[in-house]
Amino acid sequence: MNSFGASAPLGSLRDYRIDFWRGVALVMIFINHIPGNFFEAFTSRNFGVSDAAELFVLLAGISAAVAYHPNKPVPVFPHIVFKTFARAWKLYAAHILTCVVCVGVLVGSAYVFQDPGWLEVHGLKSFFDSPELGMFGLAALGFQPAYLNILPMYILFMLGLPLVVLTTRFNLMAALGLSALLYVAAQVHGWRFGTYPDRGFWFFNPMAWQFLFVIGYCLGALAWSGVRLPFRPCLYYGALAYLVLCLAIVRFGLWPKPDALPLPSMLWQFNKNDLHLPRLLHVLALAYVFIHTSLHQHMRVLTRDNILVMFGRNSLAVFCIGSVLSMVGQVLRSESGGGFTADVMIVGGGLIILYLAVQLIEWKREVLAGAAARAGVSEARATNG
Repeated sequence: MNSFGASAPLGSLRDYRIDFWRGVALVMIFINHIPGNFFEAFTSRNFGVSDAAELFVLLAGISAAVAYHPNKPVPVFPHIVFKTFARAWKLYAAHILTCVVCVGVLVGSAYVFQDPGWLEVHGLKSFFDSPELGMFGLAALGFQPAYLNILPMYILFMLGLPLVVLTTRFNLMAALGLSALLYVAAQVHGWRFGTYPDRGFWFFNPMAWQFLFVIGYCLGALAWSGVRLPFRPCLYYGALAYLVLCLAIVRFGLWPKPDALPLPSMLWQFNKNDLHLPRLLHVLALAYVFIHTSLHQHMRVLTRDNILVMFGRNSLAVFCIGSVLSMVGQVLRSESGGGFTADVMIVGGGLIILYLAVQLIEWKREVLAGAAARAGVSEARATNG
């Protein structure tokens, strides 16, 4: 992957900066999913109105452009559909497995610690009240335990990605315009996906969050084509001022009251579920300012062996394993009473396990690649012989 400040097309050179920041986002998600721990105070949500989720979705859109944006004069549309649907199925299987394991962790905790309260947290009560409906809800993506609700949204992104690919292939602005229209309509009309068996709504509203994903995709498509994101002083310093304002809002608790302004709430509130405009603008301002700093250019020295790069390169595995570990961390922190020492052991231990898991995944990938290469050489020799 290349950056938006580079002049070469994205496909010409592997750039590890996006993998790196995706790894950073995954680490922050893991830490934030263990509420109350000491390290939570140092994650991005304490310094702005957006958090690691917005960063992750933006980078997911950019990565989708790298993986699926057509590099031929005429896109092979059926092939793109197959690839995206196959990815959606992989995400679906990973989500179901992660949910089952996490529910198992909580059920086991209830028995080990003799605390039935673990059977009622994160929306489990409705699941165990009607297990048959709960299983249907899980299979239909309607049952979404807390902290396990981002993959269903990403699955829908993958299912809808062929339309984004096709639209951007012919007109990038049309894709952005249609996405923006859906974003606004979802806000105005309150369009949401319902949960089941709980009669609620998805934590992440896909019809709102898709706008950030499509923005990321369009930025990635431009970068792949070698188009630089231009530096505009007014835009840069305006974005910087907005970041400072958001920092002040968070650090000094300057959150507006629900009835402070006679305007649609999407324009000035900070709701995460529907990705209100201030949150969307914050992550975009953060990306724009960072892209035009010297640090962004200096990070070209990153290599594939950097641990955060490896985390980002194996994002699905890291997210799923991290979700299970964070659920274990929640239990251990609660049952132990917490504290700095417990936080260091729980968070540090979880990160070490993630590191070892990624090393194992990378080792397996290298072994399989080596075996495939040897098989190819043997086949070539046999053919030539």
